[in-house]
Amino acid sequence: MTTPHSAPYGHRIAAGLLRELLVGYQITQALYVAARLHLADHLIQPVTIDALAKATGADHEALHFLVRALVGYGVLQRSGDLYVTTEVGRLLEKDRPDSLRPTVIATGKERYQSWGSLLQTVRSGRPVFSAQNGVALHDFYAEHPGAAAPFNGAMAALTNSMVDQLIGSYDFTRHSQVVEIGGGLGVFMAEILHRNPSLRGSILDLPHVVADAARALPPRILTDRLKLISGDARQSVPENADLYLIKMVLCDFPDDDALKILRSVRKAIPDEGTLVIFDKIRTEVYDDEVSRRTVMSALNLLVMTGGRERSEEEYRLLLAQAGFELTDVMRTEALDGEIHRVVAMPGEVAPLSSGE
Repeated sequence: MTTPHSAPYGHRIAAGLLRELLVGYQITQALYVAARLHLADHLIQPVTIDALAKATGADHEALHFLVRALVGYGVLQRSGDLYVTTEVGRLLEKDRPDSLRPTVIATGKERYQSWGSLLQTVRSGRPVFSAQNGVALHDFYAEHPGAAAPFNGAMAALTNSMVDQLIGSYDFTRHSQVVEIGGGLGVFMAEILHRNPSLRGSILDLPHVVADAARALPPRILTDRLKLISGDARQSVPENADLYLIKMVLCDFPDDDALKILRSVRKAIPDEGTLVIFDKIRTEVYDDEVSRRTVMSALNLLVMTGGRERSEEEYRLLLAQAGFELTDVMRTEALDGEIHRVVAMPGEVAPLSSGE
């Protein structure tokens, strides 16, 4: 009989790794609570647990265990009785332009709750979020602005982290009028316009997102070169721009809704116009870090929205159904190579199948 003490070394290493993986949910919630309690803002300068408990209103003993856990994972550091953030922990500060606090909050609430029912999605192939909440994710955010704010902030932070690589992957100087479908808080479009002074733009997004963008963007850019338009891209998009952008939006939708968006663009785009899509592209590579993250993202989309990370061939077929010809695919440096730039040109419009 093999006892734990006599188990082969390889077995003990494997068991240790599995146990480490199993506590991932605990780490997520520790970060979520740290973000909700604004620990990073309280710990810009070294502080004692006593002072931190008073500042946050948290239970002294429970907070002490939380802080010690965060030290163990490199989020905080300790010197005697004093605690302060590390470089990792400083990313949770509220007012940093590169803050990941909204991402942590969005992950630790709606995503966390839905991932607890991953088994349901794996068995059914359907998003568990809508089953739990009675509405699709985007409709949920429209009805719950308090939940929408961290999600929109997370997307803005993600765009901020890769805006240089995205803009650097395409020549925007060829165009005069650009429409971004699902432009969120306007981070990407504002930077494109800043770097291309002759360009004018429009952002189409859902009404509650447009309202947040109007508050977030500089008034000058709104009155001069950028229009915010409320609407649903599955129904229609602004017409006659020579460039249409879709950044990390199509992945949120199953094929039938993604096709509706693309067909809306095809109706609006001039024959000489260009469609550029920025998104992850799934490959059949299994053993590199980028592929691992892309597959986890694909699983998250299934849980939350029923969307999908598509392969290059799946994009080619989807675009063809909408009346576009895929002309170029390039892997950008954004997110360490996860994001690809897809270029498509108007082609022959495919006939609608019955029921569409």
